[in-house]
Amino acid sequence: LFMYRMIPKSVNVIGAPYDTIGMPNLLTKVSKKYTKTLIVYYSTTSKTIKNRVFDQLKGESLTFYSLKAYIPKMKRNVLYNNINKCVELVCIKVNKKNNDFVFKNVSLNKLLTPYIENGLKIKMNDLCHNIWALNRIFRVKKPSVIFAQHSLGLSSAFGEMCLSEKIPSMLIPHGSFVPQTGEVPEYEWREHARTLFETSYKFVAIQTPIAKKYYDNQCIKLGAVKMSKPINTGPLLFANQDRMHYS
Repeated sequence: LFMYRMIPKSVNVIGAPYDTIGMPNLLTKVSKKYTKTLIVYYSTTSKTIKNRVFDQLKGESLTFYSLKAYIPKMKRNVLYNNINKCVELVCIKVNKKNNDFVFKNVSLNKLLTPYIENGLKIKMNDLCHNIWALNRIFRVKKPSVIFAQHSLGLSSAFGEMCLSEKIPSMLIPHGSFVPQTGEVPEYEWREHARTLFETSYKFVAIQTPIAKKYYDNQCIKLGAVKMSKPINTGPLLFANQDRMHYS
């Protein structure tokens, strides 16, 4: 946070929750189109951390290597208690409706309940610390725009905060989604849409024609449900654009 505070007010921050799936290449191209910009990654991975260190040493970007802030005890207890209550209610409903969680004569209850009580609860507790850290960062300097590959966990929190703070944001999901006709895959991909199109991000990049078809299909089924506004961009992350021709 110390180095983030040193960014001049005149510099526009182009941010991304993650530095994976071609995002560095895209942000580099975007930053070159404007003056006084700085790329900021709010998290990194073990595979990409070396690149981020080199970029930071060259002054090309800034990376938060840990995004977990301390939450005052009283407020932390309130957050944890709310999560515990939600987990308890979900587990009670799962256990009461055994038949709803049977697939191909296999009951999933014994797998779901332990995961919700242990794995998912821990992830939600960690996310509270991530969001607390983001609030501190945004109070120092708001990004001018945020790009994200999906709306899950930390990146979902980014979308909500951008909406709340009126920060321009774009979701860039990969373009391999297609409309489904079978009952099970249709339901599954309906859930995927909640992390791809039905999000808090203001815009969503449509990278392929089949992604556009999938988006339109979801709009018809969801009706009045809020969807991110589509922009037909062509390939941004998953492929390199030809210098002469764009899809």
